[in-house]
Amino acid sequence: MPIEINTPLPEVPRDMEMGGKFTICAEIVVSSVGDVQNIDLRELAEDCANSRDGFAEMLSKAVLEAVSKWEYIAAGVCRYQHSAAECESSSANVEAIPVKLAYKFVFSDQGVTIEADSERAGS
Repeated sequence: MPIEINTPLPEVPRDMEMGGKFTICAEIVVSSVGDVQNIDLRELAEDCANSRDGFAEMLSKAVLEAVSKWEYIAAGVCRYQHSAAECESSSANVEAIPVKLAYKFVFSDQGVTIEADSERAGS
């Protein structure tokens, strides 16, 4: 799995009243060098807001802006010839790989929280 280096939260006006919870779902592709190459807002699940509906549209834009700044140490896979024990050495052959991750951004009057969405990751 990639390791987060810089993952700022989406910014919304402090005085904005949500009047409930809004969940924006996104899948991202973290490249083999650790930057975010693709952000796809997902609206297929019932708990994900439609990013083109009024209030959710503004929140979706905040998610896109924040996630575009995210940085990671890329994920890697160890390639070995004889046994997995070779991956424990300092001379292990580790290849950086791109990965797809899914997140839920839950907005409420208390702020925003981010949850990994393992049910959608890689779908």
